Amino acid sequence: MRCLAIRCSATLYLVLALTLAFFLGALHADAHNAAPAAGSAAPSVEERLGKLHSAVVHFPIAMIISAALSEALLAATGRPSFRHVTRFAIWIGALGAVSAAPIGWLAAETLENAPERLLAWHRWFGVSTALWSLATLWACEHPTDTRALLRWLIGCAALLVVVTGYLGGELVHDAQAWVEKVR
Repeated sequence: MRCLAIRCSATLYLVLALTLAFFLGALHADAHNAAPAAGSAAPSVEERLGKLHSAVVHFPIAMIISAALSEALLAATGRPSFRHVTRFAIWIGALGAVSAAPIGWLAAETLENAPERLLAWHRWFGVSTALWSLATLWACEHPTDTRALLRWLIGCAALLVVVTGYLGGELVHDAQAWVEKVR
């Protein structure tokens, strides 16, 4: 049992180290690619981190939806291997969502002409998704006799991801439609 605990904590540390390496590498690459124009100030760390939001957010979206799919397959087939896939996807999805949310708030500071209502909805759904994914992770790590609560939490997390992703897509691709009176 002790060996299993060491392996689990080592895996967590490896995931955290790889995530940190990814962020630092992306930040470093962005610093070299975004040379300031003549006469303008260099972008701040907040602006450079904000630019990473669109790159960082897609992985937790995929992992949380994969957790929902894995849990559905577990319910349909009863194969215990899907239990491990669900747990892994929840861990990575929750860590990614918690890192994507504050980066998204930084990204919002750099947006120009974004409809306030759409931005507010996307921000608060993003925060809700991050918090909900943490609650889902907690439920995953504190198993009960039934998986009903976990399945409900995963389903709601997937729904939050879909709504938040839709709002983010609207913000990036069709924000002006939210300015019109009728939609």
